[in-house]
Amino acid sequence: MRRSISVRRNISIIFFVFLLTGIITAILIPGMMRKQEERCTLEVSATIVDIAVSESEDATNYAPVYAFLLDGEMTKRTPNVYTSTHPKIGQEVTLYLNPDNTEEFYEPQRNNRIIHVLRIVGFVAMGVAVLVLIF
Repeated sequence: MRRSISVRRNISIIFFVFLLTGIITAILIPGMMRKQEERCTLEVSATIVDIAVSESEDATNYAPVYAFLLDGEMTKRTPNVYTSTHPKIGQEVTLYLNPDNTEEFYEPQRNNRIIHVLRIVGFVAMGVAVLVLIF
């Protein structure tokens, strides 16, 4: 009897971990990224001039380094999120900057891809949570 209570408790913990992970990745993070889009309204044309690389034992991830004119000066920015997609140097993109804090910016196409992946991961995690609860 004692053993089954422990197993149920462990299953409940696993359920809540997967459910919480799913909610955070499918709903909260994309929502925060959408809020960033509301703040970033200053449109600039940028060019990918370099690639920032983040390496670990398991993977290599990349982020584009954007260059654009801001108040007559050439400015470079690199997003905080690195992905496995290798950017193309020389590619022209549209960025949106926060006019109150030009360090904050986003690229719509890149953000949309990231949001899409986060939602898939989140819904898979929530699905696993339901399966754990059922079985």
